[in-house]
Amino acid sequence: MMNSGSYFVIQASLFGYYFITYFVNKGCTFGARVPNLRRLGMLAYEDSYWNEFIKASYKLFLESYFDLVMCVLLNLFAFVKMDDEWSSFFATRDDALCSTVTVLWGFMVLFFPLIAWHLIHHNQG
Repeated sequence: MMNSGSYFVIQASLFGYYFITYFVNKGCTFGARVPNLRRLGMLAYEDSYWNEFIKASYKLFLESYFDLVMCVLLNLFAFVKMDDEWSSFFATRDDALCSTVTVLWGFMVLFFPLIAWHLIHHNQG
């Protein structure tokens, strides 16, 4: 997935943001009697950090779906058109990570429209 641009950077940033705000909020609960810490804790508060992270990840996936499809198709095309053995795609750590992510995202790219259709059909009306 070397062609995916900043998708994984944004995904890691989302994870870092919710991870940090969770611990800031939990840390501020110990000093709730201090007005500035209380305000900071209220600013960092979320009902459910995990659910908010999942919602933000879904939104990011939807917004970059077309780009991810193109990246997956490029990498899968390289798998199909290879002249070497499959081991060349897993020769180094970076190549192995890229190939593994390509296969995983390939499944997600295929099944996401089906899951979205099922959720829309199930929740309609």
